[in-house]
Amino acid sequence: MPLDKALEIPQPSRTDELNIFGIPVTIEIDEGSIVVTDYIVHMYGVGTSIKEAVEDYKISIKAYFEELQKEEDMLGDNLTQHLCYLRNIFTSIARQMQPPKAQLNVSIAL
Repeated sequence: MPLDKALEIPQPSRTDELNIFGIPVTIEIDEGSIVVTDYIVHMYGVGTSIKEAVEDYKISIKAYFEELQKEEDMLGDNLTQHLCYLRNIFTSIARQMQPPKAQLNVSIAL
């Protein structure tokens, strides 16, 4: 086999994009393996179905965020940027999950 053929990387049979936690990710399907990857903090999830790969990605990104928080005082610039990016993402999600503040209807009788 010629060397250039031996070094070829197989291309995925399908690639799709979506957002998970507001993070743009790419889904690649190749011979039954599915990989969900983001190119911002460079995390990924793997599974035999899209649902499984997405769940694995969610677990990975949450664990990465928690680890960055624990090591915050020792992070270099690049990892500090990752922490800030993920902190903004998860803070925004937490705000969206809070119930709306009740409006008070106050009437004053004179």
